[in-house]
Amino acid sequence: MLVPSHPRRAWLQSFWIVACSMSGFLVGGLLAARLGSIWIAAGVLAGGLLSYIGFLFPAVTLGPYRLWFRISDLYFRVVRLAVKAVCFFVIFVIVGRRKSSLLFDRPTEMASIWLPRNTLPDANYPHEYEGEIGPARPRSWVSVYAAWARSSGNGWAISLLPFLLLLALLEPEQERVFPAGIYTLF
Repeated sequence: MLVPSHPRRAWLQSFWIVACSMSGFLVGGLLAARLGSIWIAAGVLAGGLLSYIGFLFPAVTLGPYRLWFRISDLYFRVVRLAVKAVCFFVIFVIVGRRKSSLLFDRPTEMASIWLPRNTLPDANYPHEYEGEIGPARPRSWVSVYAAWARSSGNGWAISLLPFLLLLALLEPEQERVFPAGIYTLF
């Protein structure tokens, strides 16, 4: 549903073909239900004709494309906000009351919130000679997250996975352009 903000010609054509086809089927179906089954063909034919015109002249489709972009962008902002609200105001409140192993309280004065960590096993680091060790199977962030939740005693965190996946799906892919003279340290 979310479309790129700066469309290419092929994206405009694809958008227009899908929009006209779906509209043709919808209007044809409504007319068929109201007036008779022959009208579904008229809706499909009108949708096909509009698709063809948009395919030949994609500049005509730019206005509806931008309107769809604005509507879908607003819709996804609202849905992302609602999903984040559920995560923060429902799940974290429940977890905080169950006394999770995560620190939700502020530390007392002069207390440290530093948690000592051990080093990672050698299998987590790339090796110079992969023939000796064998190729490491790439793990997805979902499996790493679930393993962390089980091993750290924070099994409740697995309930956040559907929300995290939904947020990842709803996040728009933005083209980030950085200035040419930017200096970063790694």
